[in-house]
Amino acid sequence: EKREDQDPDPYDQSSTPERTIDDILKGTPGNEERRKKIEELLKQDPWRAAKHIKNYMARHNIPQREVVDSTGLNQSHLSQHLNKGTPMKNQKRGLLYAWWTKKQDEVAAQFKIARSGMGAEQVEEAAGVSPRARRNRFKWGPASQRILYEAYQHQRNPTKEEREELVKKCNRAECNQRGVSPSHANGLGSNLVTEVRVYNWFANRRK
Repeated sequence: EKREDQDPDPYDQSSTPERTIDDILKGTPGNEERRKKIEELLKQDPWRAAKHIKNYMARHNIPQREVVDSTGLNQSHLSQHLNKGTPMKNQKRGLLYAWWTKKQDEVAAQFKIARSGMGAEQVEEAAGVSPRARRNRFKWGPASQRILYEAYQHQRNPTKEEREELVKKCNRAECNQRGVSPSHANGLGSNLVTEVRVYNWFANRRK
């Protein structure tokens, strides 16, 4: 059942959002095609689109905070919209869809660029991911956490060699989750699992 905009919006802090679709898309190529996609999404069932976005974020380990930072949307409202289909005005949905269409292009570009052998940080920069978006983006995915929890049951303080093997397993699992070849793991960008991150995970777990 299609969920229409409702008025008043209890999450409105002002009459209009501070940011616009132009703010989100500016400085990146392919915006004409993205605008067409946004218009099409705005014509569709909002709940259907919300479920697609939620699934995409889960598959790529994207935290809601990244969406909030980019769009200026209220995080509570965003969470309710994605998880329960709580109505969101078209103007705000436009911001969400602008972020999503841009994000899909960035992620696709990252894995394409990774084929050249470029490092994870350079891949994101080359794909046009803004410095603000690159900061603090790492988030442990369920696939990696399952691998680490299982390893922790057998060894609470793995050696460097064992940690490096876990890095390979985690990145392979993260790539498989996204449907891409593990040989292009640098396309994970900020979500690339490193030996330092594995070391810190075990250190925090032992506390």
